[in-house]
Amino acid sequence: MPKKPQDLPIFEPVALLMSVQKLGISTLFLLILSSISLPGQDIANFTQFFFNPYSLNPSFAGTEGKGAFFAAYRQQWAGVEGAPTIMNFSYHSPLKSGMALGFNVANDKRGLLANTGALMSGSYALALDEGKYIRFGLSVGAAWNTVDLDQLQSLGADPAITNLLNKNTALIGNAGLSAHIKSFHIGVAMPQLFSPAYVSDNSFTIEEVRPFQALVLHASNRFYLQRDKIVLEPYAVYRINTGLPSQFEVAGVVHLNHLVWLGASYKQELGISGLGGIRLNEQIAVGASYTLKSGDANALPFPGFEVQLSYLTGSTIKKSHYKHHTNPHHGHHVTYHTPAAIYSFVDTKKTHYKTPAQLAAEKKKQEEDLKKKQEEQRLAAEAAKKKEQERLQAEARKKAERERLAAIAKAKADSVAKAEEALRLQRLEEHKDDPDAQHNDHPEAHPDAERHEYVKRIETKIDLNLGHYVIVGVFGAETNASRFAQGLRNAGFKAEYGHLTVKNLWYVHVYRGTDIEATRAERDKFRRMKMTRDAWLLTVEE
Repeated sequence: MPKKPQDLPIFEPVALLMSVQKLGISTLFLLILSSISLPGQDIANFTQFFFNPYSLNPSFAGTEGKGAFFAAYRQQWAGVEGAPTIMNFSYHSPLKSGMALGFNVANDKRGLLANTGALMSGSYALALDEGKYIRFGLSVGAAWNTVDLDQLQSLGADPAITNLLNKNTALIGNAGLSAHIKSFHIGVAMPQLFSPAYVSDNSFTIEEVRPFQALVLHASNRFYLQRDKIVLEPYAVYRINTGLPSQFEVAGVVHLNHLVWLGASYKQELGISGLGGIRLNEQIAVGASYTLKSGDANALPFPGFEVQLSYLTGSTIKKSHYKHHTNPHHGHHVTYHTPAAIYSFVDTKKTHYKTPAQLAAEKKKQEEDLKKKQEEQRLAAEAAKKKEQERLQAEARKKAERERLAAIAKAKADSVAKAEEALRLQRLEEHKDDPDAQHNDHPEAHPDAERHEYVKRIETKIDLNLGHYVIVGVFGAETNASRFAQGLRNAGFKAEYGHLTVKNLWYVHVYRGTDIEATRAERDKFRRMKMTRDAWLLTVEE
């Protein structure tokens, strides 16, 4: 049975490429097809996979606790023309609900063919216990092959075959599950969820790859030494594919003071790599690796190198925003929260998880604080209620006092008004036979010598019109005002009366004018008469 492209070791096409002129066209096509990763496979197969584990397992989307950009470049065999080069760009960020979103774009170029894949991802974090949680992730996207047609045609390739190669496009997707127990992380990823099409190497026709035929198992742990100033972190990856030999990879990294890291890795068939990096600040970190010439009998004697960059942006999502549940197994209903930063390679500071006893004590203190706060609120509410009651009682007392004083004042005023009304009526009776009789008192000696009131008129039929008035009597009852005005008219005066709503009083006047000085002169004339000696000025305004 002829081998499919993925059955061929990845190093064979590159070796053949060095002697391409010795090959026939059909062999050349076989070389090209063998050197391209199939859509949906691990197109971002980097030595420093731990730098951005999201590219390996979509469940790691959002594990940085904030928005995270990653960029990576790998040259598989330096110095070999047409050797594989891999580029990867990704971004992922957590949401406040425990969800996370991300996208990943990778390009794998080998010889004359290039494979590009783009994926959108979503993940969810579920807390099980303090420092124990599970994450689920799913990615869906598309991948497509492109061919350097100019080079193919220069080699005499059949146009029908080149067109077939250039249209190799497929739907891709991957899924992942990871478990996290404090500093220990283990996961499984399924990089091939669909049945992408590929070009057969024996018939050059479009065929499909079975889904669910590949698994990636990975695990890591952190050991904190020297009061957390040194962090030792081993990694292991095991790749399983029903159509390929299994492949394992191990790596070890030492972090120094959470700023610099050094390490080495071994990948089956590719050999040993040295790696290192530096954290430039709270946002930026750079890592690099160099793959040594492999002594494997099947490997090419060429080194490789890789560079990765991370950039963290935004604010860290608070842990309280993540989903949580209560665990009654410790004797208390303890609430556990999923930490915001579940895993970050560049941020290696230790997360201090609380013990069940600490959580129970914290819970008890929270309950006590809540009770204390509730009691304080109750006492404050009672004090406020008592204060409000006292205020209302004081207002009631003040109102009652005002009403009492007002009643006294009104009674006094009514008494004075009645006395004045009686005096005026008596004076009218006394001087009816000699209304023009004058007194000898000086006008300025009168208590109301400068009395001049200003009143706003209300538009009613009975209210006085606008103007200046000489007032000779004020009455609470219209009958008395009418009686007094009629008596003045009988004595020869031009007396009239009118009402002011704002005062609720009736005013008897003997003069009305528009000029204040003329009105004041009339007032003085009437003040000299015994009958109208208490005349005063009133101005009705708008």
